[in-house]
Amino acid sequence: MKLAKYITFTSFAFVVAISAGGTAWANDAGESLRIEKQHDTHSVNASPLGLLLGYYSLNYEYLIDGRHGFLVEGTYASYDVDNESVGSYGAGIGYRWHWSGGQDSGFLGVSAGFGVGSSLIRTDVLSDMSESHNIDIRSLYLTGNIGRRWAWDSGFNITLRVGAGYGDYEASTDSMSPEAQQQAADLQEQLAPLKVAFDGELSLGYTF
Repeated sequence: MKLAKYITFTSFAFVVAISAGGTAWANDAGESLRIEKQHDTHSVNASPLGLLLGYYSLNYEYLIDGRHGFLVEGTYASYDVDNESVGSYGAGIGYRWHWSGGQDSGFLGVSAGFGVGSSLIRTDVLSDMSESHNIDIRSLYLTGNIGRRWAWDSGFNITLRVGAGYGDYEASTDSMSPEAQQQAADLQEQLAPLKVAFDGELSLGYTF
């Protein structure tokens, strides 16, 4: 009888030990996966608004030591408004400091870049004739920003940022039309005092 009780107790103790060890291993594995995902070094993000508004934005961030992110991004837009065809493109670089460490964190950042926009304006001259000319706007910017990235173990992330800073704008036209020249001059006069640029991002992406 004592031998049977001893065997039963030993078996129970063995099962408990195995269960505890398995739970600890599972917890350690889960924690390791969380830490691994937290320190993913790459993130590729795109704006979902492009499908609705004709504005496309794509960026890539490389994260070092879970804190220091280096960003490159590009934008493109194309749409028609009344008698105008509008198109633009731009590129920028940036730095982000992730204060919580890892991809799932808030961040402070700075961005610099340029943009080029062009508007093709069509004007009716006669009932069966029309003329067109372009107005171009070139911009440079340097902005500070604050944001947040929510990143999940699956790699999916949502990134939001807002910011503002310095901007410089120049309007011009390659048309020799007096009307086009005057429109460009008027626009440049309005843009000259405007030395502010705004920065923003709402994107979906993948970290790895």
